[in-house]
Amino acid sequence: MKHAGPAFLVVLYVTIVQAASQHPASTSQLSDEDRQVIGITLEQFKGDTSALLLDSTVSMCGGEIPALCIRQALLDEIEPAAWIPTDRTALRNAFAARNRTPIGLGGLSVEARIVDGAQIRTMFAKGPGWPEVGKKFPGVRHVVQVSAPAYTADGNRALVYVEARCPGRCGGGSILLLRHLDGRWRVERSLLDWVG
Repeated sequence: MKHAGPAFLVVLYVTIVQAASQHPASTSQLSDEDRQVIGITLEQFKGDTSALLLDSTVSMCGGEIPALCIRQALLDEIEPAAWIPTDRTALRNAFAARNRTPIGLGGLSVEARIVDGAQIRTMFAKGPGWPEVGKKFPGVRHVVQVSAPAYTADGNRALVYVEARCPGRCGGGSILLLRHLDGRWRVERSLLDWVG
């Protein structure tokens, strides 16, 4: 029986260390890097007193269109060329896996009114929840949700979904691709936008 030589062990060690240093795909909590990415994604709502930010990330839902979840079809609607230079399949799968269930936004530093996401989701589970939202939070015009980020294998790009829902046929959302460059995360482009 042959034993692995020192070169093999070094390669194996480096591979394990590199894999461990990749962005965590935790489904239970956000990392500091996740919070940075989400913070940049939410800058458009900075100081908006008519917005409520849910205190947990938005999760994936099935083919139906229930309120307050990400439809898989949104990812399917992105043009294949929009994903370049990222690996479309790997990033889509990482995004779907990362957003199976809501993750608390604890420790997120944003200028927004953060509310209990479970409470808002319960209001919408019964049907259009806007009358209840209006009673509980006078002056609120929209509810904002953001996904947990998913990262490319090299850790230089992140995929995030953000949406603002409001009563009637208004609101919108975007699937954003961010890039880590010169020590900062920046929105590189939107892969998909929708308006209600």
